[in-house]
Amino acid sequence: DNRSIDLEQNIPAAGVNRTATDSWAALDFHCQRRQGSTLWFTRACVGCFVTLIAIIHNSKILNCLRVSSIQCVWGTRNKSPSLVRLCGDRIARYANWSLIRQCNACQTQHIINHRSYRRNFCTMKKIHSVMENHIEEECIDFVLLYQFCSSDESELNCLQEEKREIFEKNLQDEGLKLTYTTEEAPDGTSLNFVHIHAPWEVLCKQAEMLKLRMPIKENDLDKPMEKSDLWQRVKNWILFSDGEHRHYFTTKFRRDLVDKFNIPNRATFFTTAQRSRMVWDILVRTGYGSVNRYKRGIDHLIRQGVYLDAFPLHEGSSKSYSKQSMTDRQYLYRYWARMSKWWRPQPYEVIRRYFGEKIALYFAWLGFYTFALIPVVILGICCVVYGYIFLNTYIPSMDICHGEAGKIIMCPNCDVGCDFWVLKSSCLYSKITFLFENNATVLYALVMPIWATVFLEMWKRRQGQLSWFWNLYDFQLEEDVIRPEFQMYVTRTRINPITQEREPHLPFSNRMWRLISSCVAVIFFLCLVLALTVTVILYRIIVSHHFDKTDIQMVRSNANLAAAFTASFATLPGKADALIFGYRPEACEPSGCMIELLIQLAMVMIGKQFLNGVLETMLPCFFKRVRKYKYKNMENINSWLRDYFLNPIPKGFLISEYLEMVLQYGFVTLFAAAFPLAPLFAFLNNAVEIRSDAYKYTVNFRRPLSSRTKDLGIWMNILTCISSLAVLTNASLIAFTGDFISKSVYIWHYSATRTLRGFVESELSYFDTKPMCLANNNDQNSTACNITHCRYRDYRNPPCSLAEKYFSTLTDKTVDNYYSSVNFTLSDAALPTLCSDNYERNVRWWHIMAVRNVVLFIKFSISYLIPDLPGKVNVQIQREKYLAKQALYEHVLNKRLMMQRSKKMTENQNNDDQQTSAL
Repeated sequence: DNRSIDLEQNIPAAGVNRTATDSWAALDFHCQRRQGSTLWFTRACVGCFVTLIAIIHNSKILNCLRVSSIQCVWGTRNKSPSLVRLCGDRIARYANWSLIRQCNACQTQHIINHRSYRRNFCTMKKIHSVMENHIEEECIDFVLLYQFCSSDESELNCLQEEKREIFEKNLQDEGLKLTYTTEEAPDGTSLNFVHIHAPWEVLCKQAEMLKLRMPIKENDLDKPMEKSDLWQRVKNWILFSDGEHRHYFTTKFRRDLVDKFNIPNRATFFTTAQRSRMVWDILVRTGYGSVNRYKRGIDHLIRQGVYLDAFPLHEGSSKSYSKQSMTDRQYLYRYWARMSKWWRPQPYEVIRRYFGEKIALYFAWLGFYTFALIPVVILGICCVVYGYIFLNTYIPSMDICHGEAGKIIMCPNCDVGCDFWVLKSSCLYSKITFLFENNATVLYALVMPIWATVFLEMWKRRQGQLSWFWNLYDFQLEEDVIRPEFQMYVTRTRINPITQEREPHLPFSNRMWRLISSCVAVIFFLCLVLALTVTVILYRIIVSHHFDKTDIQMVRSNANLAAAFTASFATLPGKADALIFGYRPEACEPSGCMIELLIQLAMVMIGKQFLNGVLETMLPCFFKRVRKYKYKNMENINSWLRDYFLNPIPKGFLISEYLEMVLQYGFVTLFAAAFPLAPLFAFLNNAVEIRSDAYKYTVNFRRPLSSRTKDLGIWMNILTCISSLAVLTNASLIAFTGDFISKSVYIWHYSATRTLRGFVESELSYFDTKPMCLANNNDQNSTACNITHCRYRDYRNPPCSLAEKYFSTLTDKTVDNYYSSVNFTLSDAALPTLCSDNYERNVRWWHIMAVRNVVLFIKFSISYLIPDLPGKVNVQIQREKYLAKQALYEHVLNKRLMMQRSKKMTENQNNDDQQTSAL
């Protein structure tokens, strides 16, 4: 092992103050290999010395080994066995490895003596620990940081010092224990740290106030998973679950029933995340003023500069070289926060224990959503593969690329800067369109809204399971503690009708005008965003019509030609509403408008996600490298100073994480018909996102403050709305943007051969170019005067001047059943009707209504049939309620029995006294 090991790397729990009772609790021997020489003699001497110590202190050495006892350079340059390896094996035999797993998570290593050799061959550390069960371990639950002001700010310094003293005195009155240390930063400034420890009594008081659910009895309904239960193991892997289940029934903590709870060890009964949360609740409620009730809370003191920061500590270093003795942070870094572990299930129980339920629920939802994408990823890939297989036999593409349809002259796509063009030039676009928009894509678009519904319903069940495992199934915001900010700024109080306790109350009138003002602000900014979006679209359309003024080589006749073309379109019914302030936007390709939406979605799902992932991952690493270079001279620093140099957790960090995933979910479901590969890139992005976020919160950022929640909150409502809207958007894409409906109508109603032969020409309407030629002063050199008509993509009757050519083309080339069965002549009275410009609703509108209603019916049926809570979890919830009531009744019954016994003993004593006095 050629690793260079830092002395402070393996401290499992930061800042634990203990007294040493063991002479030697652990002996770590770390070696570093020197390049250029083997130094075998020195290593052999040191190895023999360590072996001698191990023999002498055989009875006490390695009582609680938290790191590897020997991590040395095995072998020499010629890779032959050395004495160091033999010595290491001998020490390992003397070590009591069975006691490793019995070490508490809240232990520490206190370096008493640290000696660095001149050439940095080896370093020894003497580590002290307390193993007695009756001695309470004083962990650092929170850290406050402040810095004295300069001498020229003496008045401000005195004021801040006064606030700090009052605040810390009030913290001590609450029962917290404070210790102080001073560290020197690399720039020479002194940083003062206040270490806060919450004793057992304070934790019990806070747990009862926060209504934490703690274990009371072992779960007799949860059967352990057997090794042969293959399906359960596969299910755990599918759900990205570590397979850990809740082994105890729980109830809300009460100090008077503390003997009823399962408390094997007070030091580990509350997790470190719960401890920091309870201490934080005290910090935000403690005042720093004697009279004013608004002068309270650590947030106000940080904003005033009294304290620089307040944060909980990580559990030591993130890296560990011993698999047998790892803290939660080291376990998460080794098996969760590394990109090479992408295939491993997420350890939700460890995440919850270390970061809290709110962050754990985010990763649980992200993992569930990522795995749920696999079926639609496979279906999307099949759609693209289907398009690739039948690409060379797709008749419309063959007609455009190699047939007569490729010679058709198309009308200009825009008013300015566009000219006539040949249909064959869109050959590539037609192939790309069919690659992603084919018959299989229609099935895919119909499946996606149903998949979204099934996904949300299954997540509700999974969410119910997690809320049960994490003791949050009956957690309500009403039961949570009142926010300190609300308590500070609300002046009125009332008696709560449920709890019959006096609490701060905001009247309905004040709450109503606050709600109205918030709604008005939201609506205003929403309208502002919509207005800006429309303005940008208008800007692009209008500016595109003025590009010719910047081109000195633009012939003026082209502008006149385009203007005449626009004016002619404006006279067509149904086309005037397509003009925006007299300007016509660019038209789509003859292959359809889906190609433009496809390009846009590809840029969002590939380019934007990749860029966001790189920035989100690399920026914290870059800032960490910068700080590491800045503080490179500080090798052996304390854990609280190391955590201070990490990136601070931004406020509302989970909002941005959820927002990113919800936007991705919207692109995947709303526009499924346009880009079937969107779920594939979403799956790849999320697989990286899980590990990058895990690394960010485990290594690069300070430890987040834990918080409780039982569901996704408002995000669940947003996802439900997106799923319902996906039915309409995908049906609209199929009917209006895509060509599936028009192709189906053409095959089953118009084509005699039941193929798409002639479909391209049936999609193109005729336009008479005579007005263009007249607008160009009959210039015979212009294209408009050399042709009689051009074609454009739309379903419109031709002008009567081109009716004969149009209908002859239909009957001769496309072999159209409808028009060939009419048996009309050009002199018939029906001809003006056939070339009129009056339109009614076409078949597309009826198709989209049918598709929408059918899919909506299937969606709501599935939502109704799938229950939100599994039956097994429901049974366990009822069992837990029964046990909680039984424990309470037993406590009350025991109390009554004791009172009756005491009363009876008192009566017997009185009777004895009376008898004695009578005698």
